[in-house]
Amino acid sequence: MGRQQHLTRLALGRSAFQDVDDEGTAQIEREQDTAFQGTTSGYVQRYDSKGRPVNPGTDARNAEARRAYNSVYSIIGVVEKRETLRQASEKRALEEQCEERSTLLRAEDRCGCDIKSIAAVAEPMAVVWINNLTWRYQLGLYHHRRSFVHQIRATWFLAIQGGWQGANSALFAGAAAGQLHHLAQIASKKAMALIKGQSHKLHWTTLRKLRRLGRVLQYLEIVTSASLLYHENDPYLEVETQPVPSISFEWLLHQAYKARVSLLAWCCWDLVTTKTAGALQTSLGASATGFQALYNNQHPRDPNLDDHNYENLIVLGENHLGPQAAITYRSTALAQLPVKFLASCVDTMMFRLWTLPLDTFVLRAIAASYIAASLPMTTEAVAAAPRLSSAIQFWRPSTSSNSKSFASYASKIGLGLATQVALDLVIFGGLYGMVRFEGVRKFAWGPVRPAKDNRPFWRL
Repeated sequence: MGRQQHLTRLALGRSAFQDVDDEGTAQIEREQDTAFQGTTSGYVQRYDSKGRPVNPGTDARNAEARRAYNSVYSIIGVVEKRETLRQASEKRALEEQCEERSTLLRAEDRCGCDIKSIAAVAEPMAVVWINNLTWRYQLGLYHHRRSFVHQIRATWFLAIQGGWQGANSALFAGAAAGQLHHLAQIASKKAMALIKGQSHKLHWTTLRKLRRLGRVLQYLEIVTSASLLYHENDPYLEVETQPVPSISFEWLLHQAYKARVSLLAWCCWDLVTTKTAGALQTSLGASATGFQALYNNQHPRDPNLDDHNYENLIVLGENHLGPQAAITYRSTALAQLPVKFLASCVDTMMFRLWTLPLDTFVLRAIAASYIAASLPMTTEAVAAAPRLSSAIQFWRPSTSSNSKSFASYASKIGLGLATQVALDLVIFGGLYGMVRFEGVRKFAWGPVRPAKDNRPFWRL
């Protein structure tokens, strides 16, 4: 019918419902989309571009009636509203995204635990030979006139030429016992974690009466710096900066702690500042709650899943929301592995430097007792027996020759510790490369991609 009306209008120049007018008074407005016709009652009939009569009031009533019908149908379940379908689709997509992200983070954490177990066994075996060399210098087993490089060459030559027995005596002496001790420490950490609030009491109960020394030792907690940099199992934290009192020994320990944390923070490659924090002051105001709401919209989290154990949002105070205020921490074992390894190396080296004099004295006392017991000794031990006869003689440089030998041994020990630091850095570089390779290859680590790139990416 509509087609026939359109053809009639084209043929006659008017609608079939209009009267015939004179050719001089007929005006056809073909360029307009609608046509009007007045009546004696003042009603103006409207037509569309195809010549069909239209009535806006009737159309509005029909639309309202359709909405009423659809509302009734949606209540009884015959039809569904478009808005409800859209919300359900968005919720389903959000749940799938949360599940996919949680699965990715759990797999990443398991991968980090596996690499961490391998590193825990391989790292002590890689540095045990330089530790043995340093301890022998602490004993005074080697002559102070031999250069450090010459002694390293002699040690490796003996290990290569002597076969397994030579390698065991020259490089890996005591490695099996040390490895068992290291593994026992790893196993005991989980058992000690069950005894909450008892760590300090078990370690420092005997030093209660020594108030100053006891306070200093209590500051040396058995915990790595990375555990302080990464706040685990808490998705949102508000950190307030507070001044630290400068009190004698505590001031010195605090300065050492600041240097250690600064070094680890500089090497902490897996931190990313949230780019949307700068717009919060105008859109949401200085409110940490508002920022967390915006962060939830951009990084959805399902409360039924455990992805909050692997990612944290750190907000530096409620009134400090700015470009550098909010930091996202990736808390998986894989992301934390390099910085925790570096923290462990720094802690181990600082502890060894702290206890170096006592360690040297105890080693020489044990060597003097061994020589006095007339037990079998190696050729080097027999040659060094006069120097090892007394544990205190090493610390009494009464003559100029003793002073030179003391300085020479101290320099050799320093070179040994420096070599250990260099080996730890090499191991850290290899561990970092392995972690980065696994993250990029399996867990989509990398720079932020453009919006047109639909490849999956989880910001690190």
